[in-house]
Amino acid sequence: AHDPARFGAKAASQAALAAAGLPVPAGVVVTDHFRREFLTAAGLDEHDAEGILGSTLPAPLRAALIDACGPLEGTLIVRSSGLGEDSADASFAGMLESIADVNGADHLERALRECWAARAAERVRAYEARRGRPLGGLAVLVQRQVHAHFAGVLFTCDPAEPAAGRTLVEYVHGPGEDLVSGRVTPGRLSLDG
Repeated sequence: AHDPARFGAKAASQAALAAAGLPVPAGVVVTDHFRREFLTAAGLDEHDAEGILGSTLPAPLRAALIDACGPLEGTLIVRSSGLGEDSADASFAGMLESIADVNGADHLERALRECWAARAAERVRAYEARRGRPLGGLAVLVQRQVHAHFAGVLFTCDPAEPAAGRTLVEYVHGPGEDLVSGRVTPGRLSLDG
């Protein structure tokens, strides 16, 4: 999943970390091609969030999803990995979905459709129009979930003072959703480089 144009920036970043020998939870990428197959089979427009949520995967697609994700044992997290997300000119931060605590085939399918429906949401289209930059397609990363005591984001360059040569870590107690959604003020560590 090293190609962000096919697998999205999030999945490509995870693949790069794994290739560097870091402990990345096992995962599977559901490509945008799979989403488009679903839309065609269901007769849906890609902007029909309600239709996406209200439909079910056709049997062959559901079987392929369950077969691909079967080796991922335990609780899963289903994470949007947009094609064009986290680029230099458009981050789409907070626009897409990550569904945690996914257990079982029905929950997995529903979480996948929730990610696709978020891609179809009006907020995403408004952001695309404002930035003049379409998101493109949407891959979805399905990974074994890590139940973290702390979670954080590492900025290799302090965004407030890029010339300072510092690394910034923002962290929260528990999973990182509260951090990335902006619901809590994180703890911060500043590391001189």
